[in-house]
Amino acid sequence: MKTFIIIPTYNERDNIEKLLNKIFKINNDVEIYIIDDSINNEILQITNKFKQVFYEYRGRNLGRGSAVIHGMKK
Repeated sequence: MKTFIIIPTYNERDNIEKLLNKIFKINNDVEIYIIDDSINNEILQITNKFKQVFYEYRGRNLGRGSAVIHGMKK
């Protein structure tokens, strides 16, 4: 069974790569959806290193709850 993880982010550029590496050490059979509400999309460069990570940049802070719902719809 495949696992899907939704990660809402806001200004987490310094932490996201560490988190992704830790997740993939535990389970490599996952798909991760990152919904980013940061002011800039620097996380995109980091997420491009991982084929199982899907990134969406929303460009403004719309809230963690709406980010999770948005990820679930994906």
